[in-house]
Amino acid sequence: MNDKQHKVVIVGGGAGGLILATRLAKHAKRSTKQSTNLSVTLVDESLTHIWKPLLHEIAAGSLNSYEDEMSYLSHAARHHYDFQLGKFSRIDRQQKLLYLDEVYDSNGNVLIEARTLKYDSLVFAIGSTNNDFGTPGVKEHCFMLDNRKNAEYFHTHFIGKFLAARAKQDNESLVHINIVGGGATGVELAGEIYSTMKRIVTFGLKDFNLDRIKICVIEAGNTILVGQTEKVQKGALKELKKIGIDVKLNSKVSEVNSTTIVIDESNILPSSLSVWAAGISGSMNESAFDGLALNRVKQIVVNAGLQSHEDESIFAIGDCAECVVDGNRLAPRAQVAQQQAIFLADNFMGFIDSNNMPEFVFREKGSLITIGESDAVGNIFASIFGSFYVQGAIAKWAYLSLYRQHQLQTLGVYRTIIQVLKDSMTRVLGPKIKLH
Repeated sequence: MNDKQHKVVIVGGGAGGLILATRLAKHAKRSTKQSTNLSVTLVDESLTHIWKPLLHEIAAGSLNSYEDEMSYLSHAARHHYDFQLGKFSRIDRQQKLLYLDEVYDSNGNVLIEARTLKYDSLVFAIGSTNNDFGTPGVKEHCFMLDNRKNAEYFHTHFIGKFLAARAKQDNESLVHINIVGGGATGVELAGEIYSTMKRIVTFGLKDFNLDRIKICVIEAGNTILVGQTEKVQKGALKELKKIGIDVKLNSKVSEVNSTTIVIDESNILPSSLSVWAAGISGSMNESAFDGLALNRVKQIVVNAGLQSHEDESIFAIGDCAECVVDGNRLAPRAQVAQQQAIFLADNFMGFIDSNNMPEFVFREKGSLITIGESDAVGNIFASIFGSFYVQGAIAKWAYLSLYRQHQLQTLGVYRTIIQVLKDSMTRVLGPKIKLH
């Protein structure tokens, strides 16, 4: 190996970015015969990683985020890549520079000065944020579950509303929790909140009537879980209604206020807590990407090799990328990000030597939606049997296995086994829900 070094910078340590950094660093360490020395740097604005599909559990309180978070610094040291704390602000494609904003401490003082990182190849894995579609009042009055901080913020307010309702003597005041968006996030959050409420009552609050808390999922379309099979949609709707969750279809929100959600003049819903989970958007402005093509929701448009059309040294994976495979635009799902990360890592050393990247092929594994503590619905795809519908305990087990697959990719077999044992002991010895 010569002394030439190829600098790969990955922006975003979510499901895709963390897997990519882990595998790419491993490949680089093993590939001693390559003509280029590869260095891998992961950039994230947080010091810890949490798997995004767990955010609805953090919001409801059924998962303590501190139990499942992963330190980027320790993970980087163990897997031989560099971690840089910082928030991406813009790129300079001509100079191949990534600009990072200042990092502040809790008192507002500058902890790390603004700086630049040089790259030879740049991978964006920055995920997405919720899209408010310009709806008045959403930014001011709605909670959004696009990161851990926001999920914990909602949880604090949810517990506060619950305890405040219990303290009232009239026993008639209601808490209205409205979730705008009938996709996976909205449906899963509704089910998880219901399960949390049941658990709270068993924690010495048996005098509280759960009928005083009303949960409603509001969907603009004519069905929940758009993109899923009709059987999954109907199965999820049946389960939601069975546990008392109201679902309003064909109800496009026109305005959100501090205590109400407006669908139209004749349909104004009271709201104690409003959650916006309708649609996604890129998290940065167009100017930050120095001329890279973005679609209407600010995703980076990539080719079949996950490269941006304007610059073959810049890649994008996961929610922040618009990727079309066999004429179909891939949905923002964890399994898409995971497969793209594995593909990129496994082919990157060859790309450096030949400047050629093969086409990404997505393999559908199915979709699963969890509804509360013990139920789930979905489809599982098996190459021999095709797609088949699952519900109940089997679906719940399959849903939990998705997280274990993520851990296997980032922690390895030994540490994943230890994590499974730890989680099992926590379920027995620890609190069932987080009440603070």
